[in-house]
Amino acid sequence: MAKKYFSRHSRTPHTYKFFKNRRDDPKWRQEFLQIRSARRRSMVLRLTVFLVFFVAVMGGYTVYTRVFKESAIPQTNTEGAKQVRTSVDNNQQQENSESLTNDADSSSSSIDESSTEAISNPKQRDLDVNAIVNGDLSSLVGTWKNGQGATLVINADGTTNHAESIKTNGMPSDVSGGPYVGLTDGHTGAVLALFKIGYQNPKGDQSDSTKPRLIITQQATNYSSDMYFYRQ
Repeated sequence: MAKKYFSRHSRTPHTYKFFKNRRDDPKWRQEFLQIRSARRRSMVLRLTVFLVFFVAVMGGYTVYTRVFKESAIPQTNTEGAKQVRTSVDNNQQQENSESLTNDADSSSSSIDESSTEAISNPKQRDLDVNAIVNGDLSSLVGTWKNGQGATLVINADGTTNHAESIKTNGMPSDVSGGPYVGLTDGHTGAVLALFKIGYQNPKGDQSDSTKPRLIITQQATNYSSDMYFYRQ
């Protein structure tokens, strides 16, 4: 139903169309001009209120989206490592036994002897950092495990057993003073730090440096020994 406006001339309410049809009549023209002006002010006010509401809604949505994205990023090293992760292998006991044997052999050898041994022992193959950061992942491919029970399988195409992908950037980037590559599932990401045989973490090293090692992390620190991944 159309809005009606009270007429001082007729003492009764009428629609805007009624006044508009009489705008050329001197008796009605003044009231028509007043009503038209009031209508325009009302329209401007409604438009202003709508724009303010729209801007407030869009601003709130932008803030919410930003907070939601930030909260989705892993916050600690331990969380980043644990999310990688656990897969139980049917031959775990046998592999653990082999790992203990290799540890004993490594502890009685020097770093140079370990490097020589790596040629004939696939588990001891060292990381070729320059090749890795330039896209050649052959020295990174394989199954890696850490002391927390997490397993990381790296395929030749750079994918992992957790639907993640390794991202290289053509040059060694530093984390804890050492090289690394990116690790992402398309939404969140982490750092895959690369530790060659003999290289020790400048922040403090609790790993077996006679073996190649990996760390999944978000920041540089003195990582606990069970966070280091070793090739299986």
